[in-house]
Amino acid sequence: MDFVKQYYEQSVLNLQWMLHKASSQGLIYQYPLWCGPFYDWSNSVEYSCSFDRLGEKPYLNALLYKMLLCTAEMADVMEDERAIKWRELAEQVKNAFNERLWNEEVGAYLDTYDMSYIPQ
Repeated sequence: MDFVKQYYEQSVLNLQWMLHKASSQGLIYQYPLWCGPFYDWSNSVEYSCSFDRLGEKPYLNALLYKMLLCTAEMADVMEDERAIKWRELAEQVKNAFNERLWNEEVGAYLDTYDMSYIPQ
């Protein structure tokens, strides 16, 4: 309980920042460091330190999904009604993730920018 009380508000701020970066599909899109709709020198969106791994990435969006679930669980402890919204968003992220990133032919999740790349 002490841990949740200490870190809950910061977790909510982090989650809100990530959700602000999500596309209309509900997923995070990795832009090059030097461009994109959220780019400015103080607020870059290079999450992976990789110039060649662009697009909607499975690992980054899996982290968003997990972050939504964990923050919802913390919200339950704090009796914060936003837990319902975060679980709904997690379900939307999961659905978009499976719809947009799964490649049936390959049998794996792929980055959307380079569909030939199979991330670990």
